[in-house]
Amino acid sequence: MNTNLTTLVASLSFLFSAACSAPPSEATPESTTAASSVEAGDAGYVLTTLNSGATSHVVAVDLSVAGIDTPAISSALATPGTIAARGTVRDGGTFVASDLYRALPSETPAPPATTYLAHVSDHGADSATEVNEGKVHAFHVLDVSEAAARDVDQPWLSARVLDGAALVAGSITSGVLHASTVFVRLPDAVTCAKSIEACGEGTVPTYTRNANRCLVPSGCERREMCAMIVPTCDPGYTRSSWPGAHGCPAFACDPDFDPAP
Repeated sequence: MNTNLTTLVASLSFLFSAACSAPPSEATPESTTAASSVEAGDAGYVLTTLNSGATSHVVAVDLSVAGIDTPAISSALATPGTIAARGTVRDGGTFVASDLYRALPSETPAPPATTYLAHVSDHGADSATEVNEGKVHAFHVLDVSEAAARDVDQPWLSARVLDGAALVAGSITSGVLHASTVFVRLPDAVTCAKSIEACGEGTVPTYTRNANRCLVPSGCERREMCAMIVPTCDPGYTRSSWPGAHGCPAFACDPDFDPAP
């Protein structure tokens, strides 16, 4: 099994266990919280432990350590089920997030579901661990179609899940992991190589997008008559386009909170 994924699974369930067993620091005493959803409450914020449903309250949330402290994220904390995180509660009641996840925007709230962290072993066997509970389940097929809004790049979303860079709320039945909600770990920024394809007269460069949503040259083709249908993205998404097959525009809807590179 990939060591990094194993470490992440362990840290989601037993974050900073060594620190908990050691004498607390007199300067900055802190307590550990499991992976939780985070939302604004009447007086501060509510942490709901994923899968167990246990709740606790903090007076403030510090996102700077996670490296994604933006007005958009702060605003998203007002919507239940949008932000998930792991971190510590420091003296004074401030939750300091070390890892931050954001759910893909959806117009319809997802039903209650078990939250998993998926991973792939060196032998290609897929399994999913119940976050904070540690129960491991095998699966053979990942289905993100329910979690993906219209024209969302599903290969990208599936790759994030299988790379351990997303949390999945859903169910496992008959060997299929059905994702009803996917929380992508932020930031999901990738630096894409700039590649300009030189094409001969009468042809145009075409591209595909890889699992990181980077454009990859796919060759030179003669431009054909293209359909003039331009898709409309759901709220919370921005349309991306690039020259696809036959030189015609290809489209995808990328989440506004972390647009494609």
